[in-house]
Amino acid sequence: MRLVVLKRYKGALTSCYRQVRKQNPGVPHVMGLRLRLSGQGKVRSLNFAAWDQKMDERFLDCLVRKVGRWRLPRFSGGLREANLRLDFSKM
Repeated sequence: MRLVVLKRYKGALTSCYRQVRKQNPGVPHVMGLRLRLSGQGKVRSLNFAAWDQKMDERFLDCLVRKVGRWRLPRFSGGLREANLRLDFSKM
């Protein structure tokens, strides 16, 4: 699922990064993203972790708006977690 997500939504993620990077060159380029997904493929909650610096609020707001709209493949069962490592220097 990780590759499907990154391929499908790469443009939205990088647009958030580039937008904020113009105003804050110190925005972290590597971060973790933990999603809780419903069986219908909707994002129910998300958490972020920056590995190299403090997160920029504008960057987080943009990511929350974009990620909250994601529709992922359906699956059976209850909630599931997905962990993604995002490296914007490679996107």
